[in-house]
Amino acid sequence: TVSRKLGFVFRSRLPMMITLGLQLLLVLLLGRADGGWNQRQIRKKVHQLREVQNYKDFYSRLGFPKAASLYVPPIEGFLTQPLDHFNRRNNDTYRQRYWINEEFWKRPDGPVFLLIGGEGAESEFSVLAGEHVELAQKHQALLVALEHRYYGASINQDGLTLEAMRFLSSQQALADLASFHLFVSQKYNLTQKNPWISFGGSYPGSLSAWFRLKFPHLVYAAVASSAPVRAELDFTDYNKVVAQSLSDPVIGGSSQCLDRVRKSFQEVDSILHAGNVSKLERDFSSCSPLQGPDDYTEFVSNLADIFMGAVQYNMESPGSDVRKICGHMVSAQSAYEGLRIVNSVSSSLWGANSHY
Repeated sequence: TVSRKLGFVFRSRLPMMITLGLQLLLVLLLGRADGGWNQRQIRKKVHQLREVQNYKDFYSRLGFPKAASLYVPPIEGFLTQPLDHFNRRNNDTYRQRYWINEEFWKRPDGPVFLLIGGEGAESEFSVLAGEHVELAQKHQALLVALEHRYYGASINQDGLTLEAMRFLSSQQALADLASFHLFVSQKYNLTQKNPWISFGGSYPGSLSAWFRLKFPHLVYAAVASSAPVRAELDFTDYNKVVAQSLSDPVIGGSSQCLDRVRKSFQEVDSILHAGNVSKLERDFSSCSPLQGPDDYTEFVSNLADIFMGAVQYNMESPGSDVRKICGHMVSAQSAYEGLRIVNSVSSSLWGANSHY
């Protein structure tokens, strides 16, 4: 039934006729687990916080300022890559940014640890901090990192044109990795005695697994953390976890919290069905008028993203973790008012909002 599929929002029995708002939620909560604008904003902020933590971890390990004079920064460079690896008649290129850290490497036969970049800019801390760096120190590995095409500094000026966007794909990214492997191997005269281990999480985790799968002669092993390697059209499992988390008292959730989230979205659904869009624009501070199904989809998407982001990042997103969000939902005068408060708090913390 619809109520069973819409795990984290609807638990009660629903009428046979599905309203417009509910149709939107079906699309949003069943067909997409990556989230929309709000979740991208939350993810961006969390990654910024991780970068700050990387600074702290690195400086703590190095013993700054005492050992400042001993610090040798990693190598930063750009590798000229084909824009299209699969069409020899296309001679267009772009410059892909990389980093190399030789600090722990045991020459000449030490392993190579490759951190694969994902949907965001990378920095020198890709080879200076993190668990893969700790492992590199332990196993005396050469550390290398490659920024994903079309992100950070690895993009041409016309890279975001519609025509150029067709070259942003996992297939092209894997070919970039193979080319980078050749570049590093030639630069350091590496042989089969230098096993490569690739690292990645989430989408880069998928790339890590696929890199090993497609190029087993290049990669000895792959670490693929939380890697969504299998695409599913009707992916309900993500929001089942969201529902379980919102009702889990161990992390600050409760059955009352989940019930209020359900009721708040039912209210939004009712308001949309009644055509009272101006009320939603006022209550959730929409930056532009909501005009038509696409806008309604984006609006409801951004509200759902707040809860999805809270569960996915939880304690990494201070102020919008499960405990705090459920606190707002439960203490508010009504479920709908709780949703308004949560949206307002999210906006102030992350620059995230129900507007688009």
